[in-house]
Amino acid sequence: MPRPASMAASLTAFVRHAKLALAAAFLWLSAALAASAGPHLVVDAATGEVLTASHATDRWYPASLTKLMTTYTVLREIRRGAITLQSPVRISAKATEEPPSKMGFPWKTVLTVETALKILMVKSANDVATALGESVGGSEKAFARLMNAYAREIGMVDSHWVNAHGLHDANQYSSAHDLALLALRLKTEFPEQAGLFNIHAIRIENKLFRNHNGLLRRFAGTTGMKTGFICAGGVSIVASANIKNRELVAVVLGHRSAKERNLRAAELLTAASRRIRASDLPNLYEWPATGVPVAPRDISAAVCGRSDGSLEKLETEDAAAEYFPIRRATHEEREALYFSEETDKTEPLQLATGNATGPDPFGLLIDRPPVVLAEEGDGALQKRFELAGGTMVAIPAASPLQPELPAAAVVAESSGEEAEPETLSPTGKVVLGGVASAIPLPRPDAKSSAETAGKPADQGN
Repeated sequence: MPRPASMAASLTAFVRHAKLALAAAFLWLSAALAASAGPHLVVDAATGEVLTASHATDRWYPASLTKLMTTYTVLREIRRGAITLQSPVRISAKATEEPPSKMGFPWKTVLTVETALKILMVKSANDVATALGESVGGSEKAFARLMNAYAREIGMVDSHWVNAHGLHDANQYSSAHDLALLALRLKTEFPEQAGLFNIHAIRIENKLFRNHNGLLRRFAGTTGMKTGFICAGGVSIVASANIKNRELVAVVLGHRSAKERNLRAAELLTAASRRIRASDLPNLYEWPATGVPVAPRDISAAVCGRSDGSLEKLETEDAAAEYFPIRRATHEEREALYFSEETDKTEPLQLATGNATGPDPFGLLIDRPPVVLAEEGDGALQKRFELAGGTMVAIPAASPLQPELPAAAVVAESSGEEAEPETLSPTGKVVLGGVASAIPLPRPDAKSSAETAGKPADQGN
């Protein structure tokens, strides 16, 4: 029969270990629940295996994550032969009026496409985004049509774009699933541009601009991507990291602060790196189409004012929150688990204005460049009319520089309507976009026929 002393020692050891186990469990649950639970998704970039996801197809306001779609659209136009990285981007009067974040370049400043893309990925400048869209598409509206055509082609069924910068518009939205698809497309189709998403800082003249993505400086293995913030969509990020020789992509949407967003992304990436696959989640390329899409949530009150409970409602959908009175770990305790001290010594990339020597399909470098393009901006400029005050109005004509629209889009365009089905959301509101039939998707192939310039497969649909 065991001695009382040994039984007491065993019981003491058991209690001690139980306390440690509970403390560890509480810390883990605290980390999982500490952030307001906006949508998220983590995917293995090589295989498309989704390792964790929550509300992955909920439509969300993407803020400056939009600039990833802007970049993809520009790179597709380069591959199609319409422009090059050295083509001009001209700051228009409209671009100078965009709110921050912005570079503040004067009207008529000329950049190259390459410089504009680098500014977008580091400074997230809205004025440069607008100018890039106008210079590549002919007008902001025409460029948005390009964005939507390419988005539909790659299976982004819960996305709709109306501008190149991501400033709030109720008709501009995406989802964690779609943004993950976009990130993988950027990596797969344009591997030579990987460095574009990993620039720590840029310098223009005597001004230094550091990348808003703090993970680049503090989370080991980070390979880049993009951050975003607007009140309606919160603070969000698409982050990629190479952990244990696996390239992972995390999409984290709808947080209240950049610190919390960055920490949540680090937690999700770290946890996902320990998994081979999640048995209950489909592959990203085989994600089932949703029936009726969930309308975007406007979380302005929670992010920029008094909370209206939208984020807390999402948070408490995790049943674990109902089981334990959890002591949540402090932000500092969680940071210590994932982040190193900031010791970034990377030299900023020197950029300059001018030097645009590439194709100029919209005549941006002529002596009297047009400052107002026709609304659709569908082609080469054949006629120009000068108005009072010297304003040049350009009248475009049909041109192969823009991809052809499907017949349905042409019919809808003649009536001034979007060529996308309307869908009722659970709230009863009409949501543009609907559900497309692009899922399941073919996996992207770097040697696909879409790379051949001029092929119909690369004209958008």
